[in-house]
Amino acid sequence: MARQWETQADLDRETAVARLYAELRDCAYEKLPVQYKADYAFLRDGELKALVEIRCRNVRHDKYDTIILSLLKWHDVNAMAKAINVPAMLVVRYTDGVYTIPMREVPDSIEIGGRVDRGDDRDVEPVVHYRVERMRQVSGFRP
Repeated sequence: MARQWETQADLDRETAVARLYAELRDCAYEKLPVQYKADYAFLRDGELKALVEIRCRNVRHDKYDTIILSLLKWHDVNAMAKAINVPAMLVVRYTDGVYTIPMREVPDSIEIGGRVDRGDDRDVEPVVHYRVERMRQVSGFRP
């Protein structure tokens, strides 16, 4: 069984971001099971309107040039969203605001990357990079 690195505190932070983003989009939200790859389904009047991947970073948005996402997750979320004709969104909470980019936008690069500090060889994989300057700030939300 794969180790799960997500803590309850991580999930609570994600839920707070989902709540904020859903309010901004006049939607409800539901946490999705892990096999769906995206973190949340956003709904309006019970109808699925978007698949959303949420990240919470404890740095300013301009600390790093890019935000990375697993190539497999990027592919799977985009494929599902395309199949049902809804947007797939990456929403990132930084310490200075919440930023977003449609996952259908072409990544700036695809490289081998990931974390090496946990001793889990599954953390190094092909990843997509989006330059943070391409992301749009949607809120001045602070943790």
